[in-house]
Amino acid sequence: LHGHRIQVFSPKGTLLMKFGSQGTVDGKLNAPRNVTVDKQGNILVVDKDNYRIQLYDASGNFLRKFGSKGSNDGQFQVPVGVAVDNQNNIIVVDSGVHSCLL
Repeated sequence: LHGHRIQVFSPKGTLLMKFGSQGTVDGKLNAPRNVTVDKQGNILVVDKDNYRIQLYDASGNFLRKFGSKGSNDGQFQVPVGVAVDNQNNIIVVDSGVHSCLL
């Protein structure tokens, strides 16, 4: 299978590393949509079709995840964006419920 991965490039466009593959278990991705980096250098990925946010260290090793499918607090329907604020809070855009969760 192709895709369903994260690729990191140098400013000149040289591939530095890649990680991830398609799946539903921890660390696997299913339609990744957005990525950001927190203050510690961890990589946060919107794992859209698994309805979660996954965190990886700067080397691409899986650390943890949060979220699940649903419309209750902490759940997602169509997560599409992620950001980290200046206090390292994680902000997730969920277009399925037309909201932004902090």
